[in-house]
Amino acid sequence: MNHPTVLYMLAAQKIAEDHRQAEQARLARQIGDGHLSGTIDSVPFRARLTRLFGGWAPRPANEGAAASRL
Repeated sequence: MNHPTVLYMLAAQKIAEDHRQAEQARLARQIGDGHLSGTIDSVPFRARLTRLFGGWAPRPANEGAAASRL
């Protein structure tokens, strides 16, 4: 039972299993972080808009409605 080849094969299987579990955990973290979801990160997007248009920012919808009633 303690043949070196058997011990080597058991160790290799354990290492391969650990690598598969680590890959699954990494993919789960990426999906949880939103890297693969295709969503836009709003803060850098707003920062790019501000840089491109020099401080322009959209007004909230309720602010525009209040200004039109005055």
